[in-house]
Amino acid sequence: VMGLKTPTSTTHLRNRQGDRFEVHHQPGTGSWDPSFGFNFTRAMGDFSFDTSMLYTVSTEGAEHTTIGDGFDYNVAVSYGFGAPVRNAFFASSNAAPWTAVLELNGTWRDKQTTKDAATGASLSDPNSGGNTIYVAPGVRFSGGKGWNTALSVGAPILTEFNGYQTPPDYRIVYRFVATW
Repeated sequence: VMGLKTPTSTTHLRNRQGDRFEVHHQPGTGSWDPSFGFNFTRAMGDFSFDTSMLYTVSTEGAEHTTIGDGFDYNVAVSYGFGAPVRNAFFASSNAAPWTAVLELNGTWRDKQTTKDAATGASLSDPNSGGNTIYVAPGVRFSGGKGWNTALSVGAPILTEFNGYQTPPDYRIVYRFVATW
């Protein structure tokens, strides 16, 4: 798996006092960030085991800021009601219309760095980066040969942040997949 996040959104929004928001509060970062990883699925009758890993290299963007590399890792067990589950991504291979899913989703982020305009030195934000792991039960519906949809609600079971950061309460993920 390979991908590329491109600088497609604004990076210069300001608050009511006219001060520019920091880069991590902007809709975009202004950076080109390549990603690479892999995924694996093992079907076992009514059950399926899925795992994936994705590493994203953060490059310098707006305001000479690098948001920090990211590493996403996931493990899931799926159970197809009434028929075998073959592949979580392509609806055409699913014989079960309803599938229950239990996932562990992890996200690690490196510290944010900014280059000092005067000296060019790299300054690290001590209140950025860290690791979060969620447990996320969910359900997937395969509505036909060419599509499926899924919903999961994740609760953090581990949060290890650098410095002071607001911990997440929960995470809702919705997905719609169409193939042709």
